[in-house]
Amino acid sequence: MRRNGLSLRRKTPVAEKDPSRLIDKLVSSILHVRCFTAKYNYSTVNIIAMDDAPVWSDMVSNTTVDKTGARTVTMKSAGHEKCRVSVCLTAKTDGIKLKPFIVLKNAKRQTKTLNNEFKTRCGIVTASNGWMNNDLTIEYTKKVLETFSLG
Repeated sequence: MRRNGLSLRRKTPVAEKDPSRLIDKLVSSILHVRCFTAKYNYSTVNIIAMDDAPVWSDMVSNTTVDKTGARTVTMKSAGHEKCRVSVCLTAKTDGIKLKPFIVLKNAKRQTKTLNNEFKTRCGIVTASNGWMNNDLTIEYTKKVLETFSLG
């Protein structure tokens, strides 16, 4: 690489949010849950946490090989960096993980096939934009929380 004037180049980093603000929100959330469980006498094993996250089809690398000293570095991709699915993961406070809930974008035909194949292992649905909405939250409740019962 040195003989040809090449070196590993990194993509310019993106600034992140101040973590101290996130800690304050986390502490506030924990205190809210504790007050709620004390007020309504819920057992902590009956509390779940769910979050949805995008899973990208084309993960562009942060490094590439380019000429040493180049002012701009072009990053190559397969052209699918905007293609994604949403995955909702759920866990109970006692550590038990519930089955994932996957939201595909505009894939009605594929959803039916995948549901027949993976029905017991995960819930798979489709949405026009690929994100959770009110109707999909009801579907999530039926498919993922059906076996979860409050004691």
